[in-house]
Amino acid sequence: MTRNVDIVVVGAGVVGACAALALSRLGAEVMVVERRAPGATAPTAGSLGEDLRTLALSPASIALLAELDVDETGWAAAGCAYGAMEVWDAEGTGRLRFTADEIGVAELGLLVPHHPLAFALWQALAREGIVCLTGASVSGMAARGRRTAVSLDDGSEVEAALVVAADGGESRVRTLAGIEISTEDTGQRAMATLAVIERPHENTAWQRFLPTGPLAFLPLPDVDGGHRVSVVWSLDTDRALAMEALADADFAATLGAAMEDRFGAVMAVDRRVGFPLQQRHARTYRAQGVVLVGDAAHVLHPLAGQGVNLGLQDVRVLRDELRRPLRGPGRAMLGDPDLLYHYERIRRGENAIMLRTMDGLKRLFAAEDPGVRWLRNEGLRRVGDLGMVKRTLLRQAMGLDSTAGEPA
Repeated sequence: MTRNVDIVVVGAGVVGACAALALSRLGAEVMVVERRAPGATAPTAGSLGEDLRTLALSPASIALLAELDVDETGWAAAGCAYGAMEVWDAEGTGRLRFTADEIGVAELGLLVPHHPLAFALWQALAREGIVCLTGASVSGMAARGRRTAVSLDDGSEVEAALVVAADGGESRVRTLAGIEISTEDTGQRAMATLAVIERPHENTAWQRFLPTGPLAFLPLPDVDGGHRVSVVWSLDTDRALAMEALADADFAATLGAAMEDRFGAVMAVDRRVGFPLQQRHARTYRAQGVVLVGDAAHVLHPLAGQGVNLGLQDVRVLRDELRRPLRGPGRAMLGDPDLLYHYERIRRGENAIMLRTMDGLKRLFAAEDPGVRWLRNEGLRRVGDLGMVKRTLLRQAMGLDSTAGEPA
């Protein structure tokens, strides 16, 4: 059986679901293909919260979700707004603090568990009337004139003018389209968990740069009087695996010491999940009948917490570039790579800058040379003293100076 639509989106994570909603709002007939069922238990479910995986949504990302009418009842209540961010060097006195007041916004962002947001997006897809094929994976693709046929492993087929690859860092669609990707193995592993701390987190995102990698405490809502944080710790692979294997009490003590016991004792910790850290960037974001968004196009180090925000900026720009053909006579040409030239030029350039920045920061804070340590501490202090530079950096990180256009 072959289904025919304008656009098929492969992958219904946060970025893929938002892409489907945004393009449907422009009048496209959209279908979604996703391996996991919407009600499936999150693979990163924990005991101290619904999901060990948390997302730091920027104001721009929150605005996009509002434009797409994603009901915030569940996911926003499970999240925690933060109005400040503080970073400091473990080997020196350099410290930098950003606040929402400095750039005239109510908050810097919102920390939300992944699973409640993903479920709210599934509900939005259903309200929009978008057909979602679950439990099936892409097994092949073939060009048919100006359209692309996507074969699924259940024997069915979807034919579309454009395939949006939102199927993650190991994108099957990207591979089938013949798009090459550059990969840098960092030799590190990121470990995520939840923790209950003795003292309040002050609705602030805290990040300490250790020689072994950055450690972040990200604020979550209190539960039964317990102050909870989402923990993301990047470590060399061997050390990370050893940390993941520690007994909870030993890990809690190690975690507290690594954060200088700034929040008193770590009272409880959840199970740890880890994943190897790689930075990846597709050499192009477009091919005949295919366009890449989110992790299918770019995967970066989590120290900036910008992965999902970059993906949602991809969605904004893609929507803007496809608005005219979808609302005019060019619908049949959606898969023409020339139509996607400006999308790639804008998003690949901005994402490349972020990838280089993250790589540079990782190398800078891993350097052991005393002169380099002095320079990075002095740099942190100087940026903190230069209000205009500091505000510019913060606005860019929050997506407030994006090239994305107006809402649909």
